[in-house]
Amino acid sequence: MTAKDILPVEKDENDEYEVEKILEMKTEDGTEFFKIRWLGYSPQDDTWEPLCNIGEDNVALELFKKEQMIKKSKVVSCTKVPNSKSSVGQMGIMEEEKKNDDDGSVFNSSKNHNEARSKRCSSARKVDYSELADDDDEEDLTPAQKWRRIFSGKKASQKSEVKKEESGMKKKGSGLKKERVTIKKKGTTIKKEGIKRSRTLASDSESFSLSSSSDDDDLSFDRDDSSTNDKKPKSSANKQRLPKKIKVEETKNKIDKPTKESEIDLSTGGFFKPKNNPAQFSEPFVDAVGFDPTSDIVEGILLNQVKKVGKLLLKAMEKEEMAPIRLQTACSGTDAPSIALSIIKECLDKLFRQNRSKQSESDNECQSHTHNFRFEHVMSCEIEPFKQAYISRNFPGTLLFPDICKLSQDKVVDVYGRTQTIPYGNLYVAGTSCKDFSMQKNTKRLDIEDKGQSGETFLAAVDFLEKKQPNMAIFENVDQAPWDKMAEYITGRLPLHTIYSPHKAIKKDTKKGSVKELMFSINADGKYVVEAVPSQVGVQAGSIIEGFLRPGKKVVMKINASSTGNSKPVSLDVIAKKHGIDKKRDTLVLEKQCRYCTYLAKVDTKKYGLPQTRNRKYLFVWKSEDPEDNLGEFFQEILSLLESPCKHSIDAFLLPPTHDKIRNFREALQSGPGQMLVRKREREPYFWENYGNRDLRQNKIFRKFSGIEDTARPITNWNRGGRVTLAPNMWSELLPLFNGRILDLIDCFYIASARDATPRDALHHSFTWNVSQNVTREPHRTATAGVCSCVTPGGNLYMPHLKRTILGIEKLLLQGIPFPRLLLGNETEVELSDLAGNAMSLPVVSATILAAICAKQLRSERKGKKKLQFDAV
Repeated sequence: MTAKDILPVEKDENDEYEVEKILEMKTEDGTEFFKIRWLGYSPQDDTWEPLCNIGEDNVALELFKKEQMIKKSKVVSCTKVPNSKSSVGQMGIMEEEKKNDDDGSVFNSSKNHNEARSKRCSSARKVDYSELADDDDEEDLTPAQKWRRIFSGKKASQKSEVKKEESGMKKKGSGLKKERVTIKKKGTTIKKEGIKRSRTLASDSESFSLSSSSDDDDLSFDRDDSSTNDKKPKSSANKQRLPKKIKVEETKNKIDKPTKESEIDLSTGGFFKPKNNPAQFSEPFVDAVGFDPTSDIVEGILLNQVKKVGKLLLKAMEKEEMAPIRLQTACSGTDAPSIALSIIKECLDKLFRQNRSKQSESDNECQSHTHNFRFEHVMSCEIEPFKQAYISRNFPGTLLFPDICKLSQDKVVDVYGRTQTIPYGNLYVAGTSCKDFSMQKNTKRLDIEDKGQSGETFLAAVDFLEKKQPNMAIFENVDQAPWDKMAEYITGRLPLHTIYSPHKAIKKDTKKGSVKELMFSINADGKYVVEAVPSQVGVQAGSIIEGFLRPGKKVVMKINASSTGNSKPVSLDVIAKKHGIDKKRDTLVLEKQCRYCTYLAKVDTKKYGLPQTRNRKYLFVWKSEDPEDNLGEFFQEILSLLESPCKHSIDAFLLPPTHDKIRNFREALQSGPGQMLVRKREREPYFWENYGNRDLRQNKIFRKFSGIEDTARPITNWNRGGRVTLAPNMWSELLPLFNGRILDLIDCFYIASARDATPRDALHHSFTWNVSQNVTREPHRTATAGVCSCVTPGGNLYMPHLKRTILGIEKLLLQGIPFPRLLLGNETEVELSDLAGNAMSLPVVSATILAAICAKQLRSERKGKKKLQFDAV
């Protein structure tokens, strides 16, 4: 399909044609010929016309000669042609010093910004694009020649020998002026539309334009300073250029789904705001070099933790309740708590060996010193078959059960079909499902009472906690989980002043006939039994009220109903009035087989040495009858002490290009299934015209409100049929597998990074983009280069500076799980990503376990006013 099949060409009675541009000139036998591009026709229809058919006094010829003289007047030396389309500051292009001042830099929004940019790019030359010739349609040039022409720093000197009157180009703001030019072609009158272009860069605006021969490669940036928005321009010549609006193409088809662009609603509804102006960056992250991904980076982080609480840990292990540690895990993905305890033991062994060697040098008699840290991994629970195989290989001898909902029974069938008894444990770590609580589900989030996967696994873990009664427990989940209700389910204590707080529920229950308050019935023993529970209260139906607590009191004041067997429901207000309960101060207490207290701590993975932003909350649970037990404060103190700065960037956790895992992955992309997916992409509808696609609206909204043109695709150059044009250093076998939404997201994020208040070239910074999310939900860059976003089971993290995605084995490393220590089987890439996304970050869970073990010892030493020993063993 050529351009004339797409663009309408108007013909008048005299069969006149419009000339789009004069492209080239040649001389044959002393006669000058000019190559003409006809408007609405493809390059195959270009013709060579002699000078006599054109005339020497027309604007088209003057414009062409003007461009040629500008090119000859330039003296530009390029050291290297860029392989990829990076920003001007990163291209490595050198040009000679110019005597005249240059106030047309790429990013020139304000004085402060120019000063900041000059510090970062002191060696880069300023380039003025205001006088670039209009070479948009020179398709005969190679991509390297196009980029050399774009970035070579073309600048018309103010004292140029070419006068503006000769070219007919008069500057009038940033507008375009068109004139009709008539030339003759073989006896036929031809109309040529000469274009007069001019561009003025005001001191309070920024302009950045890239042009190439293809229409799909057009990229135009304009930014206005907000400080001048309230000043009205004096004339149209001073108006600021605004981002182009999305073109509306009307069609005659009308069906239920949108069939044209005008039917797409681009109103954001307040859910999307451009994140690229202004941008707040912290100090640049210095990438660590000289580290192999399989080296002892994670082991070093845990060694520093052991050194900080070494003596406190050994004193805590002298108590019978923690000697030895009997670990029980449930739904923890890779069983990271067990790996953490094994590394902690190795660190203690290493420190004691060093201590023995020092004593043997100083003393003639070598005394044998060993530590008392012991642990056993007695039980694990996992429902996924491939994870069961992973646990059985890496933790032999550990009882493995398939369903957490059945662990509270006396006899449980394990994964091998054998009937087993749950062994005793004193430390229970549960990482229940979080997908129903996560904000990624937006309006489809489920609460605990909705009996989704997250709610069922949590209630089963609480039931196990009450029946098996371990001394301590640690619950891990996302930041947005209903933690207040989860604590009420575990402790059985309901503070009445917040019992109906709406923030405790994930979503407001607006269904007709929904429960608005707690309702009770009276059983045969005269006890109040919970019958109806609103969504804000963390209590199960059938629970029995034991009594209530006064502020500052430890003894529960028991209550009983005066009459038994009353079938009429009783409200909480009636019970409070009858028994003198203060609803503003007292706490309602439910009957529990074992009483626990809780403390909630928020952690971020990058504060524990790993380059990953992963916000999670850990609920510390311990046995205590005192509702005001302050053990959680000491837990938090140790947890804060064990924080360590992130010394290594994401590149230190990635495999080298020559690694077997990388080569096998690339070979799999080039195999039969990979080629089948490429052919599938080629048959898919063109994304930018598929108006029935729900994702298209998000991409158009991002481009509209970020000031990005629809056809700006500087990285992938994606087009119809899944065709992409890539730089030589990019994975040519990977990007053709992406659909149009992902390819457009990559281009949008690259442009957004370049347009930040602090411009960053994504091809030269360690950014990670989760391309599995929509363009309006994923940030185009992290606050610190070198730190990736959260690793999720289904997340596809793309690294523009390496031009590839993060593999599943690398995601394990980013979670702090060293895969050389593991026995991995034939897990697929999806299964490895699932293992990593559902795992607990190893340094984080190690810090929580150490804090839970040492909290009581710290409190006892604090009461005895002893000097705290937060030092090496």
